[in-house]
Amino acid sequence: MPTGLPDFWKKIAISGQYVPLIPRREWSSEFVQDIYFTFRGTVDAGTTTIVIQYTVPSGKTLYITDVAFWGKDRGIVWIITANLGWIFGFADIGYGFAVAPLSIPIRIASGDVVTLRITNDTAANVYYELFVHGYLI
Repeated sequence: MPTGLPDFWKKIAISGQYVPLIPRREWSSEFVQDIYFTFRGTVDAGTTTIVIQYTVPSGKTLYITDVAFWGKDRGIVWIITANLGWIFGFADIGYGFAVAPLSIPIRIASGDVVTLRITNDTAANVYYELFVHGYLI
């Protein structure tokens, strides 16, 4: 630093310090706030079926952070909350698999209902597996 100028640079030994920054997902695991939803079953041909429905408890907020979907044939996953709906993804061929760790969690307010649906648009009954992870605070 040039001499004669004010010393605006703070001399802090950053390398000697440790500040743990635990991501929210890991933090929620530590405090047992994780919540999991699982569906394993068959959806009838040409139908859209509610496979999971959950009401967020009073005073809590649900954050959906990860979704995984697998099917023996084509299928579409719908995540419906209040007046909003998302198409999560689809398996477009036999044994297709889709995974989404969401960079921004889906936030569901206290008292709202989250509904997970699977659409089977094939001409045969199809076996699917759906796994949803999140946290409740």
